[in-house]
Amino acid sequence: WHFPHYRHGPGHDPYSAIRKGDWKLIRFYDPPKTELFNLAADLGENTDLAGSNPSRVKELMTELDSELSRVGARIPAAPE
Repeated sequence: WHFPHYRHGPGHDPYSAIRKGDWKLIRFYDPPKTELFNLAADLGENTDLAGSNPSRVKELMTELDSELSRVGARIPAAPE
């Protein structure tokens, strides 16, 4: 997923996400934050595992960056 737009209201800021198998990584752009979930164990995405799985974060972030680059996706800049 790639949603590079700002919308009105909290919780509607730009983000990108990737799912690979049971894993889902979400990258928020403003403020910068990364979340990681194991959907097999946590379908409701209640427990962020990014801090305890840095190698999985790096793997999925590399794949996400590669795909965004491949398709020429525009990356959002913080509003002025």
